[in-house]
Amino acid sequence: MPGPRKLGISWSENSFTLVETEGNLPVQAVLVSLGDAVKQPDSPFTSDLTEDLQTVALLQKTLRDHKIDESRVYLSLPSKDVILRSFTVPAVKPEELGDLVEFEAKKYVPFNMKELASVYYSAPFVEDKVKKLRVVFCAARKDILDRYERICAQANLVVVRAE
Repeated sequence: MPGPRKLGISWSENSFTLVETEGNLPVQAVLVSLGDAVKQPDSPFTSDLTEDLQTVALLQKTLRDHKIDESRVYLSLPSKDVILRSFTVPAVKPEELGDLVEFEAKKYVPFNMKELASVYYSAPFVEDKVKKLRVVFCAARKDILDRYERICAQANLVVVRAE
C-alpha cells in the first residue's frame, strides 16, 4: 500500500518544479518556466510584488491543471538563495557548540546572524592527534525565505519544511 501523498517545490531562478510523491514513489513532476510573463527586469511596471503575484497565479494554475490538491508543501530553495559554508573548529562540549558555530559563521557570512534562518551539522575527526569538528553551516536570509513562504501561502499552500 502506497504511503501518503506529498508535494515538493524546487525553485530556481527562472522556473519551479512541482514534484508529487506517494510514499517514496514519484507520481508526477511538472517543470514550470517563469518566462517573460513573470521575469521582466527592464519593464518600469515590474516590481517584486507584481512578480510575486504573477508567480502565485502561475503556481495556482499549474496546481489546477495537473489536479494537485495537496496543500502541504516542502520547499527546496535555489542555490543562489542558500549560504553554505564549511569550517573546522576545536572539539567542544555540545552545549558550547552553538555559540562557537555562530562566532565562526560571522567570519564567513556577510549578513547579520539575526537576519538568517540557519542550521549546522558537525562531524568529529582527529588531525595531528587533536580532536576537531568539521562544521557545515547552511543558512538562508529570513526575508528571502519569507518571500517563498508568502508566495506559497497566497497559493493556499502551507510550507511544512524548507531546505
